[in-house]
Amino acid sequence: MKLPQTVQTAITAYQEEKAKVGKAVELHQDSSAKYRQQLEDAHSELAVAQNTTLTDPSEANVQREADLQRKIAELTVNVAAAEERSTTVSINASGRITALADEAIELARVEALRHFHDNYDAKLKAIEDAKYEYLQSIVNLHALRKEAYNIWFNTGQETNPNRLEKSVKPAFPELTLHYRGGSRQVHGVSELETARAYRDGKVYRTSVAEGREIE
Repeated sequence: MKLPQTVQTAITAYQEEKAKVGKAVELHQDSSAKYRQQLEDAHSELAVAQNTTLTDPSEANVQREADLQRKIAELTVNVAAAEERSTTVSINASGRITALADEAIELARVEALRHFHDNYDAKLKAIEDAKYEYLQSIVNLHALRKEAYNIWFNTGQETNPNRLEKSVKPAFPELTLHYRGGSRQVHGVSELETARAYRDGKVYRTSVAEGREIE
């Protein structure tokens, strides 16, 4: 079923805030990754520069090595700062996101209770009516058997009752409301079937005519 609008609005607010924070964290992590790559490249360049300075300690080579060391120091700070910003954004937003989730869940609890109570009596009435209709149908079957039997019996009474004992009684099929015999039982309702329907929300194929199961 479609969620109530108040609940959907609360969920949307949570998702939007979480997405906004996630985007900010992603940007800081991207910055950190960029600085890390630059730092890795600078370390590689420094290793080459140091070897060059060892064999040729010219002022330019010494300066190149010093510049790379300063660059590495700066990039190290940048990496740490980007990671710190990412962590801080997550920590600062955690409380807001949790509060929005709690708000949505509490609204959902209230709406769940309202929805249940608004529809509970109608569902009970439907069960009550269905039970009466079911039992009335069985009573009607009983009446059918009695009417059919009386066609034969009353005819004997209207003619020669003594001949009824010599006659073959009409044999009607017996309705077995609870015996299954390993097949479908589509006429009776057992306690197990009722429990399954209420507990599991299912109507098993062994309980109804083909195509009517809800599993």
